[in-house]
Parts: sequence; structure tokens; C-alpha cells
Amino acid sequence: DERGALSNFSPHPIDMPIGPAGGSSSSSSGGSSSSGGGMQQWASVEHYYQAQKFTGVQHPDAVEIVQQIAAALSPEEAARLGRCAERDRSELLRSDWATAKRSVMLDALRQKFRSHAGPQSMLLSTAASSAVLVENSPHDRYWGQGYDGLGQNYLGHLLMQVRQELLLEQQQQQQQAGQQQQRHSVNGATSSVLQHFGSNGDAGSSSSSSSKQPGMQPRLVS
Repeated sequence: DERGALSNFSPHPIDMPIGPAGGSSSSSSGGSSSSGGGMQQWASVEHYYQAQKFTGVQHPDAVEIVQQIAAALSPEEAARLGRCAERDRSELLRSDWATAKRSVMLDALRQKFRSHAGPQSMLLSTAASSAVLVENSPHDRYWGQGYDGLGQNYLGHLLMQVRQELLLEQQQQQQQAGQQQQRHSVNGATSSVLQHFGSNGDAGSSSSSSSKQPGMQPRLVS
């Protein structure tokens, strides 16, 4: 799959703050909100997303599920663990999950595509044609397009949002680099002019002082 690096199942680790994420502050500022401290590395976006379903829930079983997901040997295994627990132990699901999950996903995608050059390059390559990104999942009408193509495709929309953010960041960096280069050029030209005038001034002073020998006074000759 040539677009495999765009998938949540791609093996690109992400470092995320410990604790439950999501919420308005997370989605608006580009960072993760967390009640914990420190960072934890997750093997993939899918690992992190599935674990967030139960993160912060004060129940030993929820803590164990998070640990099992973190230790999963593949994104597929992490997805299976998270989905089964959500179905079979729904009482352990975060109470705010329905409203937080998009922000959680957005945080994870931002971190992935800012941390890994390969996926970032692939995502940005889709911007040239303004490609509409679609999660081609026939079984998921929330994150994907569904079997009939009429799903909400939220994952595709979030990927396009991250793509736009990265493009803006690139443009800002290029503008700053151009401004800095322009300042260096101006400073270099100013320095050259100052050196030129300084050299002329020194030469003039030397000539003037050499024309007046010590002890000699000008006199009129009749």
C-alpha cells in the first residue's frame, strides 16, 4: 500500500503526555491536555488511541486494559484489545469518550506527522492536487466512508487538517528564512559600506598628517 504511512496502523512511534487527552484546549492549541505528568511512547497511533478509551478511569480493570494495549505486539492486536474491551466492558469506557475521541485522534496525528519525515512527506505530497483523503473502511461509518461511501470520514478530515497545518508551518518557516537571509544581506552590504568609508577616512588622515611635518609652520613668502 503506497499510502500505508498515512494509516494509524503504520509502525511510527509517538511520544504523548501521560494521562487522558482530548477536550477543547487540546484541539485548539495543537497540544495534548493531560492530568498526568511526563511522556510515554506508543508503538503507533492505534496503540495510543485505543488505550485512551480507558485512560484515567479509576478501576483496576481499566488500568490493566491500558497496560495490555501498550504491550500489544502490533497495531492490529492493540485495536482488537481496545474494541473488545469497549464492547464487553463498556462500563470502563471514559465517560467523555464520545466527545473526546476526535481530539485524541487529532493530537496523535499531529505528533506522528511532525515527528516522522517519511509520513510527513507522504501526507504533504497529497496537497499538490488538493486530494480529498478518505479512510476506505467499509465497516466504519464514523472514521471512514462506510460500505456505501456515505460515512462521515472523520479520519480523512483530520488528516487533511493536519496537512493544512503542516503546509502553513512550512510557509512560515520559509518566510522567516527569507527574512533572515534578507537581513544578513542588508547587514553585509552596510558593513561593506562602513569599511569603505573607514578606509577612505584613514587614508585622508594619513595624507594630512604627513603633509605637516612636526615643527614646521606655514609662512608667507614675499
